[in-house]
Amino acid sequence: MGTGTPNGLTTSMNLWEPADRYKGDFARQYMYMVTCYEEMASMWMSTGLTAFSNKTYPAFLDWFRDQLLKWDREDPVDKKEIDRNNAIYSLQHNRNPYIDFPGLAEYVWGNKITVPFTTTGNVDFPYLSTPSNGLIVDFGKIIYNQPAKADTIILKAVNLTGDLTVQVSGNNATDFMVNTTLISKADAEAGFKLIINCTPTKVGTVNAQITINGGGTTSPSFVNLKAGSTDNFQALSTGNVTQTGFDANWSFSANATGYTVNVYSLHSDGLVQKVTLLENDFPTGLPSGWSSTGWTDNSVADCMKLASGSNVGKLILPALNLSIAGYSLTVRARQYNNDAGAPLSATIDGQPLAVWTTAVANQDFTVSLPLATATSVINLSAGAGRRVLIESVKVESQGSSLTPVSVQGYPKSVGNILTYSVNGLTSDSTFYFNIQPEGNNATISNTIKVHTLLVAGIEQENKNTVNWHVTPQGILIGNLSTGCLLNVLDMMGRKVLSTKATDSEIQLPLPQKGIYFLQVKNGGSIKSFKFAY
Repeated sequence: MGTGTPNGLTTSMNLWEPADRYKGDFARQYMYMVTCYEEMASMWMSTGLTAFSNKTYPAFLDWFRDQLLKWDREDPVDKKEIDRNNAIYSLQHNRNPYIDFPGLAEYVWGNKITVPFTTTGNVDFPYLSTPSNGLIVDFGKIIYNQPAKADTIILKAVNLTGDLTVQVSGNNATDFMVNTTLISKADAEAGFKLIINCTPTKVGTVNAQITINGGGTTSPSFVNLKAGSTDNFQALSTGNVTQTGFDANWSFSANATGYTVNVYSLHSDGLVQKVTLLENDFPTGLPSGWSSTGWTDNSVADCMKLASGSNVGKLILPALNLSIAGYSLTVRARQYNNDAGAPLSATIDGQPLAVWTTAVANQDFTVSLPLATATSVINLSAGAGRRVLIESVKVESQGSSLTPVSVQGYPKSVGNILTYSVNGLTSDSTFYFNIQPEGNNATISNTIKVHTLLVAGIEQENKNTVNWHVTPQGILIGNLSTGCLLNVLDMMGRKVLSTKATDSEIQLPLPQKGIYFLQVKNGGSIKSFKFAY
């Protein structure tokens, strides 16, 4: 019996780990199954397995992918595994390529995903190592007919025989512009910063595609572009975030004579006063707003039964506003009949939350909920033959309620401008701002969340010296000094990754979606910047 889950949440569960000499074997079997049958991942998830994120590549959750890669590296293919692979082939006529080609997993999920795979390991033909084919550059919500902040991708190629061409095409191609349409062989192999600008000419979603071709590459690479254009009055993304402030930005509001900026933080009211978001029991089946998949029924009085002897079962709670921290989930549940110790799994927005072991008598299982979104969804599931009875579910604040408290000096009328520098804030703290137009009837803007920088004496990174871009696999950093130290910190200032740059460009994997700080330490110089993944 052990405690803990891979994402740091505390729970109690039965744990089992294969022997070191078989860890690679297990890893390559999992990899083979997902490669062949990834469309089944959603079914595997419904059985209570929390290793999968969806039914398309990469399918694995980040922590599980990293664990399998670690096992694959530490326990390489041996003769026993090769013999087993050959014996399976003699009966089924299919083979596990991760056994036939040791190291293949690195090209699929690991540190060589941008390198073409060959059976010999020799790559002497032209190819793009970055960006990854199919990369999506999303400008987010921006203002109609106003230019958005430019985005940058690092383009790097290997073994080119000539120059590369860059073309923007698609339904809204004129809404996007790149800084060049021709990249020389030398620039591409050294690493080129391709700058993309977007100025939407219509309201709604705009899309286009960048095609990168030439240089002897056998097929083009594509980068997909998208943005959401709106003509509503909006608070916009912040700029120049420092330890003590940020630049608040907003769009033009017709006939406004000025604008009022409000900057605030969320404070406890000091009262042990719980706020309940959801509280349901099940006297007559599923409450309004709930749904289910697999096998669920209300045959046991006042309970929802999850799963049957041969089918999984899942309850889907209504969408909840969990964009403010401080809530917990409590589930009262027990095993069904003689399904001793049946596990009950909880996820939030597809990510593992907790796994609880039920017993004959009802127990109250409670877990703290992470900061999520305004429309987050919690699922409760049980596996086939491991049936669970749920008597009640509650989501409530864990103590004092949080109320907005304006920073001293705010709200502040700042005149008829569209950007304002906010200063005098505390470091490593979360703040919020919104804008109220003056002199017209426009409503107050949306709210933007800002987190000031973390460490004293660290300056905002000059992006002309270090190039970076968020990719589906993490963050890709270029133009580094070999040997410099890279630290990645989470929003709480905890170090989640530390490594030395072995090249001028490095891909850093990240454990999960969120806001991170990257520190670049080179000699006596320490610089940092914040990014969202």
